[in-house]
Amino acid sequence: MEALILSIAFSFFTYYMVKVNFQVHDEEEIDVVMSNIRSILCLGTGFMVMYMMELASRYEDPRPIVLFYHLLSCLDGFLIFLFPTDVMIKTGAVLVYFICFEALTFAGLFMHRIFPNSKTTPKVVVAGMVIFGATRPLQILWVGTAVFSSWDDDNMVKWQAVMQIIVTGVLTVLQVWTLKIHYGIWKLCTSTTNKKEKYSSIERGTKQMIIGKSFYQATILVQNKAITCSSSADIKGSSFSFDVDEESALSSDDSKA
Repeated sequence: MEALILSIAFSFFTYYMVKVNFQVHDEEEIDVVMSNIRSILCLGTGFMVMYMMELASRYEDPRPIVLFYHLLSCLDGFLIFLFPTDVMIKTGAVLVYFICFEALTFAGLFMHRIFPNSKTTPKVVVAGMVIFGATRPLQILWVGTAVFSSWDDDNMVKWQAVMQIIVTGVLTVLQVWTLKIHYGIWKLCTSTTNKKEKYSSIERGTKQMIIGKSFYQATILVQNKAITCSSSADIKGSSFSFDVDEESALSSDDSKA
């Protein structure tokens, strides 16, 4: 569910972030800017609700690092509504936006639970790790740029800027640390897939051996005559049946005696 929500929200979130941060607006377009900011806040609120629901689903066996990460993210989201200053909105929007890049990691977790033996599952987990890990430096860079580019502005609240820098650093460290969990899941998926392929190859080889031993032609010399016969052999009993007349069989037994 998280993967689906984040994937759908990504395109909308990207549109509003570009409009707010990279498009120049006139003073007459302030209503448009405020509308875009409200849309970002609505998306951020939806992500906070998603995080709280995920926390509620993990109440039986929560991971401490994941629990702390979600609580810190939700706390920072609440602070944006308590202190809706320019620096809080800009940095908070960046932190919420980069949550969208967790979509593939959630998809990998889902596939690990539903399709643990699929060959595609390890690939999705690795793709999620690469995208999620590669975007963490961009997250720090964007927040740092948003803070220090407006450090000398009159409306800059210094303690909020410092707090957001610290929160961003802590969240980024936790996010990178969670990659260790995803790496463990990837190893588990890979080992499971390799075992399945090994057992499948053994099973295929066994079937081929049974088929090869079950159908073959044997040449038996009975009374200096070559009789070609085909046998459907049972792998356990290896029983054979031949079309030999009764007199020939008796003479064969006498010669053996």
